Amino acid sequence: MSLTYRCQLQNRLITLTQELANSGEAKVWHTNFNGYLAKIYHNPHNERVDKLQLMVRNRPGDPNAHLNHISFAWPYSILEDNQGKVVGFLMPEVVGSETLLKLCTPIMRRKYKLETNWYFLHVVARNIAAIIEAIHLKGYVLGDIKLENILVNNRALPTIIDTDSFQVSDPYSGKIYRCLVGSEGFTPAELIGVNIADVDQTEVHDRFRLGVVIYYLLFGGPPFRGLWQGGGDSLEQSELIRRGLWPFSGDKLLVPSNTTIPLNILHPDLHALFLRCFNEGHKFPHRRPTAKEWCDTLEAARQEVIPCGKVDNHYYSRRYGKCYWCERFSDLNFDIFPGKSIATVTSTPSPKVAPPPPPISIKSSPSPIPPQRWSRRKVLITFGLFTVGTVASNIFAQLFRQNPTPPSPSPRPLPPPSPSPRPSSSASIRFTKPTPFTENLPNGVTLEMVGLLAGQFLMGSPDSDPDAASDEKPQHQVKVNSFAIGKYPVTQAQYQAVMGTNPSLFQNNPQNPVENVSWNDAQAFCRKLSQITGKTYRLPTEAEWEYACRGGTTTRFYFGDDANQLGDYAWYDGNSQAKTHPVGQKKPNAWGLYDMSGNVWEWCEDDWHYNYIGAPKDGSAWTINNDNRSHIKCLRGGSWFNLPILCRSAYRNWRNPGVDYGNHGFRVACVSPGL
Repeated sequence: MSLTYRCQLQNRLITLTQELANSGEAKVWHTNFNGYLAKIYHNPHNERVDKLQLMVRNRPGDPNAHLNHISFAWPYSILEDNQGKVVGFLMPEVVGSETLLKLCTPIMRRKYKLETNWYFLHVVARNIAAIIEAIHLKGYVLGDIKLENILVNNRALPTIIDTDSFQVSDPYSGKIYRCLVGSEGFTPAELIGVNIADVDQTEVHDRFRLGVVIYYLLFGGPPFRGLWQGGGDSLEQSELIRRGLWPFSGDKLLVPSNTTIPLNILHPDLHALFLRCFNEGHKFPHRRPTAKEWCDTLEAARQEVIPCGKVDNHYYSRRYGKCYWCERFSDLNFDIFPGKSIATVTSTPSPKVAPPPPPISIKSSPSPIPPQRWSRRKVLITFGLFTVGTVASNIFAQLFRQNPTPPSPSPRPLPPPSPSPRPSSSASIRFTKPTPFTENLPNGVTLEMVGLLAGQFLMGSPDSDPDAASDEKPQHQVKVNSFAIGKYPVTQAQYQAVMGTNPSLFQNNPQNPVENVSWNDAQAFCRKLSQITGKTYRLPTEAEWEYACRGGTTTRFYFGDDANQLGDYAWYDGNSQAKTHPVGQKKPNAWGLYDMSGNVWEWCEDDWHYNYIGAPKDGSAWTINNDNRSHIKCLRGGSWFNLPILCRSAYRNWRNPGVDYGNHGFRVACVSPGL
């Protein structure tokens, strides 16, 4: 066979260099066109050629294009032989990823020495739902899903491959090019026993497939498996699906086994979606949750997944109230998410990996994708903090974006005008003008501080805030002594001047906030800064941070309640272009402090607590014991890759003290006498 073909889109010759895979349908080859593979069909019949031409012309919007990530290996260009006959197509090569098959089952994870945890799997599931939502927005249907055809990298970003099997339709003629194949275990009941090639499928069929994929991710196996109580041998999986029998169907023919993971460990809303998908959806397929419903619910559930505090790889839903994985290990002596005790973990430096991401903001700008190795140890503890809308980010080098024609977002109703920030009604806040002063650092670098008067404020969120998490409650009065706080987050120039190094991943501007720093790194900076200045510098306590952030307001943000104004005050996922920005470019709060929301998360002095019950009322750091270096720590403020909800004044985040991500920074506080 010929090894040279013409790329129709670029009118250039493409040479096949090394065979990568071979199936009954086609061969896949490496090529001399960097970053692209060629799929050469054994029999490129006319229907297939027409379908390819349509797919090249009509791509769906890629929800992760702004992250320079490929969410689906879509046909890029037709390939022709020297007689102008279509033989196949070029598609982007996906590197640094593993198949979902290896990632979501405990046995495969052990076999391939991959580590993950339940938090990361929530993020992956959410991102898959966002990708499938984008495909459905285009009017396309996957028609077939295999775990082998979904790849995931160590930033929680999935890629769907084998996209030329999708069902696509011509928006002008209405012609449908069907999906000709299906996979056992992922075919909905109404299509079992039917010749898939004869069916015009709808996204309702994909809803079932998506539910199965998400179940695999969160529970480590297929949903239609349990303890058979009927006569004879257990039914085949396809027959169980056809009858709607799974361990939580309520039918006594199939019940949970002693290894079946209960649904109630999930966030209640996520629990309800599975019941809708497999119970109600069995009789009424159109009632199955949509991809968007899965995406939104997984994001809400993800925000309530917390570390267990005993084993570093154990995360569980706050709503469940305890660590199911510790419980399960105690009962079955098999750990689905094996890890180390927290005491062991905190003494070991964490690997420096870019924080992950979340999807569905659709933006644009092409750029090649740098290859990445799959990190085995702590593969996935890279999630800085996502957000709804885009699981985010290769911050090793450059950020990505790749999609020529994203779909137009649906118009959103304009919210009512937001009130101006409400000054706190507490009479003890007698705010006058903050007192600025400047520290001189080595190399001619300066550090601007703002002295704040003592005062009292309401810390946390009221029950009336629909976005408030339980860890922001109960709202309570706190008295804060006078202190000074950085006018800006610590910059790369300041960190370099004090520490002699710059660990940041975004080093394009010395006035960008320093990031990729752990709590321990921030503590070391404060100690050295104290030596240089002769004053006492430390991290702000959580209470001091929120007091300074609010600047006398009681609204959700320090500028009011309207999240649509956030872009005037903060760099967040909606305007950051997936990177940090120089400090002080946005509007300050009422006390002249900049970047209190967005840009980078800011470490605080306190240990993490799940709510404010028993919290100090004097503004001091809430620590678990005198030596708090080994406990999980708090971060505040949101970052460049978070949604507005995470940039609220009361929002709280946590991480291990040795962890450093490309969206973790800090600002300093000073408590020396005379301020």
